[in-house]
Amino acid sequence: MSDAAIQSHYGLFARKDAILSALAAAGKNVDHLTPDDLAPFDQLHTSGHRATHTLIDRLAPGAGEHLLDVGCGIGGPARLVAQSRGCRVTGIDLTADFIATAQDFTCRTGQADAVTFQTASATALPSRRPRSMWPGTST
Repeated sequence: MSDAAIQSHYGLFARKDAILSALAAAGKNVDHLTPDDLAPFDQLHTSGHRATHTLIDRLAPGAGEHLLDVGCGIGGPARLVAQSRGCRVTGIDLTADFIATAQDFTCRTGQADAVTFQTASATALPSRRPRSMWPGTST
């Protein structure tokens, strides 16, 4: 699948205005959100928030580490790990609408100093073997 086809497909899911409207209707101050406020909307993977917590626990990053979230979507897992572990996180995603939404939500949670996002293709990253995210396995 081409980069353009991927961007077109996933761009349909970057619904920042709808998310903010739903949060406002639930009584949230959309200018001062927390990662927990956004959790029902920004975990774009199977098992959502629970799966992200499981991965964070298994990865066990320490405070001060700098993580890379490839395919970060609108940034939910990046914000959650930064909040829960005191890490810095850089997220990349091919979909510019996801990155714009991730940046906006990160400003609204007050995490812009710890979490940053860039539009980039995972296939264009340099080849390097990271440490395994799953204890007892090799990469």
